[in-house]
Amino acid sequence: MAKGLPKSIIKKYGISKKAWEVFRGRKSRSRPSKVKTSRKVKKTLAKKRSYKRKAKKHRKKARRTIPLEVVLTGGAIPFTPARSGWRTPYENIQAGDYRYAMGNLVTGFTPFDPLHNQLDIIGYLNPFDFERGRYMKMLLYAGLASKVRKKIVRIPFDKIPIIGKYIS
Repeated sequence: MAKGLPKSIIKKYGISKKAWEVFRGRKSRSRPSKVKTSRKVKKTLAKKRSYKRKAKKHRKKARRTIPLEVVLTGGAIPFTPARSGWRTPYENIQAGDYRYAMGNLVTGFTPFDPLHNQLDIIGYLNPFDFERGRYMKMLLYAGLASKVRKKIVRIPFDKIPIIGKYIS
């Protein structure tokens, strides 16, 4: 049990901050010892102690993985038209219409339609309008579906040999 202030300090300083400072200062001081200079001291080496080394804890670096749903959606983009009634980018490239293929991709990812010089931000921001930004919305919904799937089912993709490192 801890002791309080001595009576001699309480009489002199009362119960105050100064009293505690004096008490602590007095407590830590020790009597000065006399040092003899004529005495010779024999120095000996201490025995070496052996101990087991503890391994350093290394943090495992978090790998950037792409959700499986996003990978599959990204693979489907070349085979999906950016707007209803249009050809797919893959069909445009096969036909040699590279301008339309690039216009298809730009319209699918942005609110701008380079083929008709139109900018439709309202249609792009509407989550249920797939006429503008269809590819971007597909990827967004795939990411959300991935989050829901991860909450419900845990698929151990890290056990798959080659691609397991990159998808989740």
